[in-house]
Amino acid sequence: MFLSAFAVTIILNRSTWPNNYFIVFLLAAIFLLFASLGFWRVKEVIADDQETHKYKFTDLWKELITNKRLIYFLFSINVLGLGQGLMPFIMLYANNSKVGTEDLVGNLLIAKTLGLILSGLVLYKRAQKLSYKKMMWFLWALAIVFPLSAWIFSTHICFYYISFFLGGIFLTLYIITNSGVLLEISNTKNRALYTGIAGAGNILPVLFPLLGGSLIALTNFNVFFIFYIALSATGIYFLYKMDCQK
Repeated sequence: MFLSAFAVTIILNRSTWPNNYFIVFLLAAIFLLFASLGFWRVKEVIADDQETHKYKFTDLWKELITNKRLIYFLFSINVLGLGQGLMPFIMLYANNSKVGTEDLVGNLLIAKTLGLILSGLVLYKRAQKLSYKKMMWFLWALAIVFPLSAWIFSTHICFYYISFFLGGIFLTLYIITNSGVLLEISNTKNRALYTGIAGAGNILPVLFPLLGGSLIALTNFNVFFIFYIALSATGIYFLYKMDCQK
C-alpha cells in the first residue's frame, strides 16, 4: 500500500509521462495482485465436531430480536463507516479551497498510508492492553476529529495532511474493531450468520457518497460537513448501548 502511494506521488509529479492515470491503475492492480497471493495460501480449518447448519431467512430476524447488541452493532458500523468514504470529499474540498497543488493527491495518499502503517504497528505492540471497547470509543472520536482539521483550517494545507493521517488511523481501527466486536457478540455456531448480517446491513456507507455528492451539489461543503458530524455524533448512543465488554 505504501509502495502504491509512493508510486502515485512520483507519477503525478512527472508531467512528461504519458497516460499517467493508466500507469497509476496498472501499478495499483499489480500491487493488489501481489497482496492477494497471501489469501491463496490461507486454508479454512473446520473442527471435526462442528456441524454444518443451513440458515433460513427467519433465523436472521430471530437473531436480531434476541441479541440487541447485534442491532446496535449494525447501527454503529453504519454510522462510523461513513468515515470510509469521507477522504475523497476532503480532497475535493482542498481543491475547492484552492490550496491544492500538483503533488497534493500523492502526498495525501502517503499521509493516509503512514497512518495505516503506524497505527497497525502500535496496535500490534499493544494488543494485549487495548480492549475493543476502548478502540471503539477512540474510533468514534477520530470519526469526528479527522474531518474537522481540514474543514476548520481549510486554508492551511498542512491540516489536510493531518486529516488524512488521522483518516489512515481511523481505517485501521475500523477494520480491527469491526472484526473483533463481531467475534465477541457471536459464537462458533452463528458466526457465519452474523458475518452475513453485518455485510448485508452495512448499507449507509455505500449510499453516503451518493448522498454526500448530492448534498454538496444542492448546498455547499459547510452543510455537508455539518450533516456528517451530526450523523456521526449519534454513534455515541449506539456504542453505549452495545456495551462491548472485551
